[in-house]
Amino acid sequence: MLAKDILKIKNKTPLNSEEIREELRKADEEGRMVDFSGQIIDNFFVLGEKISHGITFENAEISGQFFLGEIFVDGDLILKDAKVSGSIYLAKINVSGNLDIRGLKTGGAINLVGAEIGKSVLAEKIWSKGFLSLAKSYVGGDILLDKARIENTTTKYAEMIIRGDLILEGAKAVGNISLSGAKIDGLLDLDDVTAGGDIILTQVSHGSVENSRMEIKGQKIR
Repeated sequence: MLAKDILKIKNKTPLNSEEIREELRKADEEGRMVDFSGQIIDNFFVLGEKISHGITFENAEISGQFFLGEIFVDGDLILKDAKVSGSIYLAKINVSGNLDIRGLKTGGAINLVGAEIGKSVLAEKIWSKGFLSLAKSYVGGDILLDKARIENTTTKYAEMIIRGDLILEGAKAVGNISLSGAKIDGLLDLDDVTAGGDIILTQVSHGSVENSRMEIKGQKIR
């Protein structure tokens, strides 16, 4: 059987909450990464858990909201090339490894307020229809948002515009912060940002900008 046929079978029905809990339990018992790669999930909600060996949603499809609140991930948190119809809430999480959201597409906002990431935030080519906030976060490596697309959007149920802001206010990165080629429909907020390396803003498109009290150990490259 071809790998693509196996993937189709795996994705035939969305995972329910019992199956999600079972995978979290089995991965912990077996000493491996929690694996939801390639799966279809209606909504994902986990609060206050410890995940011992990382967790992956690579190429997964979440048709509702994605919520990982106040959890500790010992390893990587991977949402590479995932598709999320709603918003993503990752506030106050602690990830010892990388947060890998490269190529992520979401129909709502991405909230990482107060997150602690031990290594890097890998967010190249993400596409968010709403704000992306890393306010008051700590990143032990780099923040890479090259070619990110953050759009304004109108809600389906009301004539309301959700601004496509990139909010890095108070974020601290030990390494570089790179936004090269990013397109931000709304505000680029760099107030109180601290970078141990360079801040790279080459070919960035944005609306208004706030950048007071920045602390850059390297260079600001435009």
